[in-house]
Amino acid sequence: MINFAKLTAEKVVAERVIAEKIAFDKAVAERMAVERAAEKATKTAPTVCKSYSDIKEEIKKNNNFLLAPEIGWFSFSYMNMGVEGARLFAPSLKGNKTLTTLIMEDNSFGDEGARFIAKALKKNNTLTTITLGGARYLASMLRENKTLTSLCLSYNNIGDEGARFLASALKENNILTDLALYENNIRDEGAKHFSSLLKENNTLQSLRLTDNIIGVEGARCFIEALQENTLTMLCLRENNIDSATKDQLQQTWGERITC
Repeated sequence: MINFAKLTAEKVVAERVIAEKIAFDKAVAERMAVERAAEKATKTAPTVCKSYSDIKEEIKKNNNFLLAPEIGWFSFSYMNMGVEGARLFAPSLKGNKTLTTLIMEDNSFGDEGARFIAKALKKNNTLTTITLGGARYLASMLRENKTLTSLCLSYNNIGDEGARFLASALKENNILTDLALYENNIRDEGAKHFSSLLKENNTLQSLRLTDNIIGVEGARCFIEALQENTLTMLCLRENNIDSATKDQLQQTWGERITC
C-alpha cells in the first residue's frame, strides 16, 4: 500500500532543499550584480589577483592596495597563501573603508594566519560578509566587530572546540545574522553549544550545520532551544540524525528546520 503521508513529507523536504538552493543561487547572482555595477561606476578596473604571486606583487607596489576606492568585493580562494600571506594581507584590511565582501577559502592560514586577519578585522567597520577559517581568533573578532552580518566558515574542520568558541562569542554579538558551518566535523557537543547560544541570541536568523556529525542527542537539543529563539532557518541536512528525530524536529518547528 502506498504511504501517501510519507510521500507528502518527503515532497515537503525536497521542496525545502530546492528552495534553499534557489535562495543561495539568488544571493550569489545578486552579489555578482553588485560587483558588476561597482565596476561600471568606477573609472579604474578593480584589482584582480589570480594567484598568490599577483597579491604579493600588488602589495610590493602598494602596501595598502585594498584601500583603493574601486575595490568593494575581493576574492582569493584556493591559493595556499599560508601564514605569510595572511601577515602580508592583513594591514590592508585595517584602514579599508569600501570593502564589503571578502572571500578567503582554503588558503592554509591555520590558526596563526587567522589570528593576523582577525586582529585586522577588529579595526574594520565596513565588511559585512566574510568567508574564512580559524574559528578561535574569528570568535574573538566577533566580540568587537559591529558590521559583519554574514560569516562562512565551511570546510574548516573547526570541530566541537571551534563551535564552543563561536557560540560563546555570539552570545555577546547582536549583529551577525547568518552563520554557515558546512562540513566542519561538529558533533553532538558542538550542537549543544549552539543550542545554548540560541537561548540567548535572538539576532541570528540562519544557522547552517549541513554535513557534520550531529546525532540524535545533539539534534534534540534544538527542539527546546528554538522555543526561546527567533531563528528562521536551521539546516541539519546530512548529519547522523535518525528518521524519528527528523520527524519530531519538523513536526515541532516546520519550515524553520531542514534536516
